Amino acid sequence: MNLAKSYVKNLKELRFIINPKCDKSLGVRTWINNNFNTHSKNINTQFIIRECEDIDSVLLARFGNNLFILEKGIEKKYIVTSCSENEIQELVSKVKNCEI
Repeated sequence: MNLAKSYVKNLKELRFIINPKCDKSLGVRTWINNNFNTHSKNINTQFIIRECEDIDSVLLARFGNNLFILEKGIEKKYIVTSCSENEIQELVSKVKNCEI
């Protein structure tokens, strides 16, 4: 079995770190407000939102591997500052489908 494929097939967490007061994070905040309930029903993937001032908005995707007893995995970071709601949707879809 290819270990890299087993990681990307197991998306464990989508974590947004956003600046709640910055206009550049408006697209991310809008996407979260419109889609949070949809993604929160996915039992296999945690959906986490953190707010922090004076930062660039970030999406962190954590992939796990069910082959290991301990929780080991890979984490990818995507800067989403100034992204529109549509760009966030496209990025999340690509991450969930393991296209990037």
